[in-house]
Amino acid sequence: MGLKILIIIFTLSTGISIISFTQYLQIFPGAYGLKYMSFFCFLCGLVYLYRNRLIFLNQKHFMIFIILTISMIPSVFHSDIASITSSILLITLSAIIVFASLFIFPKISERSFLKLLKVLLFLIVLIVVMPSFILSFNKASYYIVGNRIRFIGYFNNPNELARFSALGFLIGARILPDIKKILSKMILIVLILIAIYIIYISDSRAAILLCGVSTAIFLFNWSYIKVSKRLTLLITVLILLTLFTVGIHKVIVEYRVLGFYAIDQLTSGRLSIWVNLLKEKSIMELIFGIGSHRSGLAATQILANGYIEVLMYFGLLGLLQWLGLVIYLLNKKIKSVIRNNNINQYNGIAIIIGFLIYFIFEGGLISVGNIVGIYFWLELSQTKA
Repeated sequence: MGLKILIIIFTLSTGISIISFTQYLQIFPGAYGLKYMSFFCFLCGLVYLYRNRLIFLNQKHFMIFIILTISMIPSVFHSDIASITSSILLITLSAIIVFASLFIFPKISERSFLKLLKVLLFLIVLIVVMPSFILSFNKASYYIVGNRIRFIGYFNNPNELARFSALGFLIGARILPDIKKILSKMILIVLILIAIYIIYISDSRAAILLCGVSTAIFLFNWSYIKVSKRLTLLITVLILLTLFTVGIHKVIVEYRVLGFYAIDQLTSGRLSIWVNLLKEKSIMELIFGIGSHRSGLAATQILANGYIEVLMYFGLLGLLQWLGLVIYLLNKKIKSVIRNNNINQYNGIAIIIGFLIYFIFEGGLISVGNIVGIYFWLELSQTKA
C-alpha cells in the first residue's frame, strides 16, 4: 500500500513539474510553488516507506553531507541584500538534494525504481510527446530565431520541450531491453522515434547532443555485453581518439578563420554570457559564490550551464564539493552495475554521462524544481539491484 501511495505522489509531482514549464502555468500560477511541495512530499513518502532501512549513522555520508552544506554557506555573505532570502532557500533545497542522494534515494529497490521510471515515461508521453506530435502539424506552434525555425508547442521554451522529450527517449531506451512482449516493445520504439522527432524540430542542440552521446554509449554497452569486451574497448578507443583529433582540428580552423564570434554563435551566445560573467566577478566572489539571484523560487538569471550555475551560486569551493559528490556516487553506481552485469543498469550509467555533458550547455544540475534534475540524482544514486 505504501508504494502505491508513493507512486501517486510521484505522479502528481512529475505532472506539476512538467506543467510549470508550459503556457498553462498562467492558468495555474500556483503550480510553480506546488512542485516543490510535492517533491518534499515524495521525499517524506520515501522516508516512510523505507524507514526500516534508513541508517543515518554512516559516518562517511554524514561527513560528506556536512562538508558540502558548510561549503555553500559562505555564498550568503557575498549575496546582495535583496538575494539573501532566496540564497538561504537555495542552500536549503540543495542540502535536501545532497541528503536525499546519500541517505534516501539509494534505499529504493530496483523493482520500485523501475516502476517510478515507467510512471515518468508514461507522463512524458502523455503530457509532452503526444500533444507535441499533434501540434507539430500546426504552423502556429513554430517560431523563427535568426535562420532557425524552432518548434515550441505549448511550452514556454523549446529547450525545455526538448529536455523533457530527451528524457522520454532516454528512459524508453533504458527499459527497452527488459520489455518482453513484442507488441509493447514495438509501441515503445514508436514512442522513442516520436520523441526524437520532437527533439529534432525543436532544434535544441544540447538535447540532440545528450541523446547522441547516450545512444553511442547504449551501443557500446550492447556490444560490450553481447559481443566482445576487448574488441569493443579497442574500437571505442580508436573512435574516441579519431573524434577528438578531428574535433580539435575543426575548432582550431574555425577559430582561426572566423574567430571567437563563430564559436560563440555555435553555442547560441553562451560563451559570451559565461566569459562576461566570469570577468565581472571578484576573486572572492568566484571562490565563495554570490548566492542566488531569484524572485521567490524562480531564477532571474539564465546561465545555460549547470556547472557555472553552481560556480555562481556557491563559488569554486562549492563547485568542487558538488563535483566530488557526483564522482563519488557515480563510482558507487559503476561498481554496483559491474557486479550485476545487466545491460539495463549499464544504460543508466550511459544516461548519467550524457547528462554530465548536457549540463555544459544547459542548467538545472542541482534543481529540484525540474523533474529532469530530480531524475538525474535518482539515477545517479540508484545502486540497488
